[in-house]
Amino acid sequence: MELFDVIRDIGLLSTYDSQFYVASMILITEYLHHQNIIYRDIKPENFMVDDKGFLKLIDLGTAKIIKGKQGIIRTYTIIGTPHYMAPEIICGKGYNCLVDLWSIGICLYEFMCGMVPFGEEAEDPYEIYEEIIKKDITYPNYLKDKKAKKLMDQLLSRVPEVRLGGSYASLKGNPWFENFDWEKLLEKEIKTPYLPPADKLLPELEIKSLEQNGKMIEEEIKQEQAVRQMDGQNQGDQGWEKDF
Repeated sequence: MELFDVIRDIGLLSTYDSQFYVASMILITEYLHHQNIIYRDIKPENFMVDDKGFLKLIDLGTAKIIKGKQGIIRTYTIIGTPHYMAPEIICGKGYNCLVDLWSIGICLYEFMCGMVPFGEEAEDPYEIYEEIIKKDITYPNYLKDKKAKKLMDQLLSRVPEVRLGGSYASLKGNPWFENFDWEKLLEKEIKTPYLPPADKLLPELEIKSLEQNGKMIEEEIKQEQAVRQMDGQNQGDQGWEKDF
């Protein structure tokens, strides 16, 4: 079941529910970024909730290796889903893995406010882009969680370096996560907010189809990596996709 459908079943998410899903996203992107992989399309539709309630990242078609012979490189492709795209993607001046944290910030806002912060009523991508670039973030009166607002301000900073707060350890140590148990989440020993009904879980044939699609994307990324290695560029560890 897609996280997109889960959050619509739940409605406005509580602080704990939001912490669970945002923390799960952070752990997944942390792993990818440590492998020099940028995802570029973080949004609820690209996470599945399994039968135990844990998140699984799907659709690796937008993922890209961002390490070359000169180290971490910037990329310039305008890609992603408009409402979740970071301003530096739209501006076309180059970006790095910090765009994924912006998208997580959009998800956090959506979880706790019930809408996206930029272009909620817009259908034209250019209207959405203009709001992302120019509009100040505002919060509905019913959002009382001050620590959540501060984390959203951090993740949705138009200065990319602000989003991480220096390191993933710093981000995970944000005051909003003060009482959240990261180790139990890693070990899957934590209470999950939502268990999908059996009739909403993906049928076996559809799961196999997704797995096959994932293998095809995996091969494309490996081929791209092999080409770069032939050019003398070290792309780091292989097989990073197996956990996702």
